[in-house]
Amino acid sequence: MGRIALAFASVAILAAAPSPQKPYLHPRLFVLPIGLQGSVNPVQPIGSIGFERDVDATTGAVVYAPQGTSVRLDEPPGTVVGVPGVRLEVAGTTLAYNPLHTGLFAADPAAYAHSTCSPGPHAAVWVVRATPTKNFGTEPTPNVPLALPIYVDAVTPSAADGFSAYAFRMCFTPPDWPAGAVVRRISLNLDRGIVNETPAGSGPQVWRAIFTTAGSAETVESRAILLLPVDLTLRAEQHARQIALTGTLTQGGEPVAGQTVLVVYGSTTAMKRRAIARTNGQGRLTLTFAATATTWLRASASNVPLSYVDQSGCAAPSLASGGCLTATRAGFVITSSRIRVP
Repeated sequence: MGRIALAFASVAILAAAPSPQKPYLHPRLFVLPIGLQGSVNPVQPIGSIGFERDVDATTGAVVYAPQGTSVRLDEPPGTVVGVPGVRLEVAGTTLAYNPLHTGLFAADPAAYAHSTCSPGPHAAVWVVRATPTKNFGTEPTPNVPLALPIYVDAVTPSAADGFSAYAFRMCFTPPDWPAGAVVRRISLNLDRGIVNETPAGSGPQVWRAIFTTAGSAETVESRAILLLPVDLTLRAEQHARQIALTGTLTQGGEPVAGQTVLVVYGSTTAMKRRAIARTNGQGRLTLTFAATATTWLRASASNVPLSYVDQSGCAAPSLASGGCLTATRAGFVITSSRIRVP
């Protein structure tokens, strides 16, 4: 179904200026795409939405999805829409919730119309249901089951919501959240097709999140930036007993320079032979190899999944009274269309 695993369990992180200092004083929003297939991808599936924080207690969050986002709001109650990942602190220890023992389910929105977190009608409600599976402390694992509602609604684009399309609201306070528990990381790892991006043009798609903190009158903002669309195109020509391969890799309409590209090829669709190319400053790659029969080719590229871009990503104005303090930028994974050279 296209789920991706717990986002930060396996995500390699590349620090960009300014380098983040541990412990993280402020929450960091991340939005990670699912790997793309084909050469032209107007629709980008979103694989994971979440945030992490190492100190202080986050009591609530509202995540705003940019225009061009589409969200499946009509899933029947009980439908699995993804797999969440959770880590929290409670009773003097840190607990993790194994994604194999958790679920993100669609619920009946009418049952949550009187919620203290977000009262009123909602387009959809997703519920994180989980029990702890790992205790990082030495004490016995406390029984802290989760049943956290995520309130999902379309919003009217305005300056107050950053001219967004959807809002995802959650509260980390009772009764939605276990008393005394502090969230350290949560990721909603979505099935393919639940959330998609279809940008109207090339460039950054900016997700925004507004966080409230226990004991603070200010709210703070974090942003997650996706550069879309991502495009990997190939062209191959046969000259005598050689194939000349050229290609172009772009992200957000700009060339991706210095990117390693894996090319697989062969005389059958299994394509068991491999070669490596690297894009130049214009995002172009070239490769020549011997071939004596009809040849099938495909290329793939994987950029760093996440980088910190606090300074460049937090340009004013901000939706929060305390300003935008953190920003992340997602990379990409893309596989080109398969081509055949007679």
